[in-house]
Amino acid sequence: MSAVTLSSPVAEAWSQSEQLVSRASRGKLVVCSNDCIGREDLIPNEEVISPVLATLGLRTTVDCIYEHVEMFMHWARPRGKGSLNRP
Repeated sequence: MSAVTLSSPVAEAWSQSEQLVSRASRGKLVVCSNDCIGREDLIPNEEVISPVLATLGLRTTVDCIYEHVEMFMHWARPRGKGSLNRP
């Protein structure tokens, strides 16, 4: 991967992973077994969760994490493709 400068240290860490960039380019960053994330999904998503915990800590908010995810998803989205609708 080429060096990327994003204004988010979390998105910067994610951009170093080809697998996460590939997932984000398809509009899905995490892997989950059901419609919602459960405890069993923590290990397969360690690469996504670790930078969040290391940078934002344990007491971060969903809104704060959402900002980092949106920035990364926008960066990883192939050029010319519209934004994906995510609830």
